[in-house]
Amino acid sequence: MTVAIGWLIIKGVGIWAQHPHRLGFAIVNFVWWIGIGHAGTLISAFYSAESEVAHLHQPLLRKP
Repeated sequence: MTVAIGWLIIKGVGIWAQHPHRLGFAIVNFVWWIGIGHAGTLISAFYSAESEVAHLHQPLLRKP
């Protein structure tokens, strides 16, 4: 594994194109991290929208 990672660092990701089935790792890795990014954005948007609506559920403070 160490030799493979060292070879990848020295030669770059172009070595994956020598065998097309090796490109699967790069594609799956890309799709995985894009999915994680989208999920994070969705969760952040949900919490942001929730905080905007949260004040509607709080009772009104009235001064005597």
